Amino acid sequence: MALPVVEYFTQSQAAARLARETGEIRTERRTLVCRARQKRDAAEALWAVSQPAEALALMRDALVLFEEAANEAGTGDDLGAKLASLGVGKRAAERAQKTLTGLTERELPTLDTDVKGKDGSTFRELADVCASLDESLADTVLVKREILARRLMRTALTVLGVLLAAVGAYFLLRTPPAPPAAASASFGDDPAFTPDRAIDGDPSTDWLLPDNTAGWIDIRVDPARAIHNVRLLNGHNRGFNDRAVRNYRVEVYDGDRMVTQTSGSFAALLPHPTPVNVAVHASHVTRVRLVVTSWFNIGSALAEIHVD
Repeated sequence: MALPVVEYFTQSQAAARLARETGEIRTERRTLVCRARQKRDAAEALWAVSQPAEALALMRDALVLFEEAANEAGTGDDLGAKLASLGVGKRAAERAQKTLTGLTERELPTLDTDVKGKDGSTFRELADVCASLDESLADTVLVKREILARRLMRTALTVLGVLLAAVGAYFLLRTPPAPPAAASASFGDDPAFTPDRAIDGDPSTDWLLPDNTAGWIDIRVDPARAIHNVRLLNGHNRGFNDRAVRNYRVEVYDGDRMVTQTSGSFAALLPHPTPVNVAVHASHVTRVRLVVTSWFNIGSALAEIHVD
């Protein structure tokens, strides 16, 4: 398994063959293969535009040229052995030899009107064997710059594929980071009142809990660090002034372990509240939670929470 993989990237066998052969031999074989490809392509084009007689003749000419190139490039007593020496499977080599023998003896129609249904099968058989021979001869007609270009291209594409696979695996398998702010609930699931509104630095936006509902908001501390103060700015639901936090509890966590907690309260629902500092002292904090236990008027609102 390892050798074909190594050969795929290094093209060492193609390079070794190139080093052994004279430029004249390589040029002659390359010419044969190029002519065979031209005739095969022309045959396919003629077949497509309903000129089957000429298409059959050209495809057989292409096959003869491929055979000539294979006989010159391979080693062995017959075409089958030579194809095998070029890496063609035994069954494919035997099929190619049988097809060539049968077709050289078969008379093909010379007029389009003489082409029958069975000739369509003959054309496809010719085309398949041409493709097999072309594939087996591909490495034997490469020149030095083509071998180098193939090495570079295959290596670059493989590296790119590995990188893309690694990036794809990373995004598929990674655990998405926790949001910077999360809450037990938000008023009406309205994006205007989500928990991130309490950390956006804008005192005019509020996180709102549903009416007459206790709840909490979590602030992620990433990376974990020591904290000494939590600054709270009460909300008021701008434009309505109908809700605010009354009693609360600040809980400080290291992972899932609570390291300290402090309770407090706001004195009133105010249209222009001022910040309140809650002193906390913890050396390694990953999360701060504000638990709302009571509220003013119809529910709770919090404008800002900041961890120092």
